[in-house]
Amino acid sequence: MQAARVLAVLALAFLSVGMAPRERIDYTLTPILTEGALVAVEVDLRFRGEADGETALSLPDAWGGQAELYRAITALEAVSGAQLREGAGPAQRLLSHRPNARVHLRYRIVQDHEGPPMARGGNPYRAVVQPGYFHLIGHASFITPEGWDEAAPVQLRVRALPRGWRFASDLEHDGLTLGGVGRSISVGGDFRIHHGADRNIRVAIRGDWGFSDASFVAQANEIISGQRNFWGDESTPYLVTVLPLEAPNPRARSVGGTGLGDAFAFFATANTEESRITRTLAHESLHTWLPHRIGGMSAQNEVGDYWLSEGFTDFYTARMLVRQGLWIPADYAADFNATLSAYAHSTARTAPNARVAEAFWTDQDMQQLPYQRGRLLAAIWDRRLRAEGRSLDVLMHAMSARGGG
Repeated sequence: MQAARVLAVLALAFLSVGMAPRERIDYTLTPILTEGALVAVEVDLRFRGEADGETALSLPDAWGGQAELYRAITALEAVSGAQLREGAGPAQRLLSHRPNARVHLRYRIVQDHEGPPMARGGNPYRAVVQPGYFHLIGHASFITPEGWDEAAPVQLRVRALPRGWRFASDLEHDGLTLGGVGRSISVGGDFRIHHGADRNIRVAIRGDWGFSDASFVAQANEIISGQRNFWGDESTPYLVTVLPLEAPNPRARSVGGTGLGDAFAFFATANTEESRITRTLAHESLHTWLPHRIGGMSAQNEVGDYWLSEGFTDFYTARMLVRQGLWIPADYAADFNATLSAYAHSTARTAPNARVAEAFWTDQDMQQLPYQRGRLLAAIWDRRLRAEGRSLDVLMHAMSARGGG
């Protein structure tokens, strides 16, 4: 009996060691300048390698309709602790090292296309490295150990910023994990950094706009705080970045962005109306909760779930802007009527969902269909629930309380 107990204790100890959390993964960013102009952002990556002596690395590849994002990664080398070799394809590398060795890698992030961010071809999700600033979305910029637990702790630092430069990232707060590295935004250079009335809300903005920094920061603070109140969340760090786009001609306007969990990367031409900027900010910041808070999306067919993630978000975007007093009812009606008109005249209106998934990134009408269908479906369901004395809000809160996110 005693021997059995000893074996049981040893087995538990072995399992505990096997399930022990990984040591921290460290990223350090260093701007590289030539004659005063930024040419690259150098990344030093340190972590402890796998116990079997081989660690696979994932390079940026495909995200947000972009492909071959690894083209922004150059000069990758193993500084110490490992030998680097090719992997299964251009988005993978393999490391050989002693079991559990401390590994130090270094690489540079460059811009893999010419010129400043332009208002064409979609949002500038690829790494942006311009003479006076950088703009890095994690999915397009950071190498990660392949297949590791997303709960592995991570720390990010920046060093050797040129005099007068500012830096902001949603990777600066405590409790950062590997799962948040891809869903991140890091900017540095001639950005202006502001705090909202809620000091946890920061805005990093550059360029000249038709509105003041103070006006934008106030709206961002009101929108994000109101959404937190709706979901019953406490104040936590949140970053909004604002990157101006160059227009191909003076009359061109463009506005877009992407929600990244605890951050929102915003892109627009300087001549964009403030109303469009407000709506985009409200939509994208809602992605902090929708759809993850209510159950998430399919990993196998993400586009197939955009009716929920985008359509329901559009429904709540307009509703919350009215509730927060940033829109009057007439604004809501005009916005909803625009959706109805676009859906009625869409060349893709009768397309099956399978076709939408195939053509989402190449056909504008197909791309808008999940937004339109999802918003209209949410409105129909809300009307039916209200006829029964309930509402879609009650359902959203119930799904959230059930632990969808």
